[in-house]
Amino acid sequence: MSHQVVTASRLRDGRAVYLTAGKTWSEKIAGSLVAATEDDSNAMLADAQEAADARIVVDPYLVDVTLDDALPTPVTMREKMRATGPSVTYSATQSEYRQVA
Repeated sequence: MSHQVVTASRLRDGRAVYLTAGKTWSEKIAGSLVAATEDDSNAMLADAQEAADARIVVDPYLVDVTLDDALPTPVTMREKMRATGPSVTYSATQSEYRQVA
């Protein structure tokens, strides 16, 4: 089995986040908890599902990673893009969106 991390989208702002060892969520994949066994992956996914049930995140799932210099790096291009953040500048506030709508 390859190494895996758990990712999800944070409900309050839609940002990609990663499950940490403290069962919190980080925007940085470098801070994520890495599973090396299937049992670890299943346990991490169960913890993430609890956060989804509590409406902290949505759609948690496992991502295959490699460990480059002990830091997790996603294998697929999609996950590499999610891990590096939005490809466009995001600056609008809620009140600015309400004015347009």
